[in-house]
Amino acid sequence: MFEVLGDGGLGDPEAPSGLGYFTPGRTTGPPADPDTGVLMRVAEDGSVLPVATGLDRPTSLEVQGDTAYVVGLDGEVVAVDLG
Repeated sequence: MFEVLGDGGLGDPEAPSGLGYFTPGRTTGPPADPDTGVLMRVAEDGSVLPVATGLDRPTSLEVQGDTAYVVGLDGEVVAVDLG
């Protein structure tokens, strides 16, 4: 998984970023490992903090008000309080 940089370029594919962890040595294309997804928040000082961990292979994210809805690969929807 690549980190998308502010200039639109791609960061180091080995750096932690994105929503899931991929087992080293896997070929491109399979989903992330189960229950490794993380929803992160960027604080005003630029630090990145986890809001929710253990998400199962997230594929979609919708934020409504103070709630983030994360949809996993199997269709499960997890509501995360952002307040």
